[in-house]
Amino acid sequence: MSRSILDRFTEEERRQLIERLLAVQGKKSYISGKEIDLRIDQVEVDHIIALDRGGDDDESNWGVVIASENSSKGKRDLQLLKYIYQFRNHRD
Repeated sequence: MSRSILDRFTEEERRQLIERLLAVQGKKSYISGKEIDLRIDQVEVDHIIALDRGGDDDESNWGVVIASENSSKGKRDLQLLKYIYQFRNHRD
């Protein structure tokens, strides 16, 4: 697995990144579109397109998600999880 520059961020750099990404995402999880409240929700930053699949390792390819949505994804990237989530919602 490729190492990401995200791994080198300090806690403060990660906090600032999350705030910037959430502003772009309308304060919603990249996967589910659910509203994120940083006072309550545990969040993670991950690659929209995985590095192993040729995704960039920069802010243009990072998304903020609710941690529980991201916990069982394995090697799948956020883009695929978003499609799966949308399909399941549409099916139900």
